Amino acid sequence: ATISTAQHHSGTCAGLFTVSTSTTSLAYISNALGGSAKTDVWASGWFYVAQEGVASNDVPYLRFFDGTNRIADVFRKNGTGDSWLRTTNGSGGWNYADLNTVMKLNTWHQVTLHVAPAGATSTIEVWIDGSLVSPLSTTYNLYTTQLTAVHLGAEHVSQEAVEYFDDVTIGAS
Repeated sequence: ATISTAQHHSGTCAGLFTVSTSTTSLAYISNALGGSAKTDVWASGWFYVAQEGVASNDVPYLRFFDGTNRIADVFRKNGTGDSWLRTTNGSGGWNYADLNTVMKLNTWHQVTLHVAPAGATSTIEVWIDGSLVSPLSTTYNLYTTQLTAVHLGAEHVSQEAVEYFDDVTIGAS
């Protein structure tokens, strides 16, 4: 993770993640939500994928956590550019929802994720480039009632990509 002047959405620089397929390559930024765990969290940022990785992987945008457990995230699928929402299924696996939006390479896209964890009646909303793209049902069972952190990038190694990020905001209550 570094700061770069090669690309920026506003101002003169942006954050940059450069990750290879090496078993030690890793880049992410984590923001602990502070104090007590939060029950209503928003995060928004501008993202520019300059290089994707292998077709079977993805490029992460925003990831929400409860402790060390990833609860929900939005990502771009390599090869197709399709955007997806991924949520925990409560038993170590994932549920996936196609957001029906293509995120082109070498283009700035705004991604906003809102999660209000409330167990079986949790709410999730996703906006891409200012348009609400969540599936018709925004109620999910997230198997938690709190969130503790927001990540940009991937918390695990070898998720190859070159990705810029800018103008990121996080709100929580």
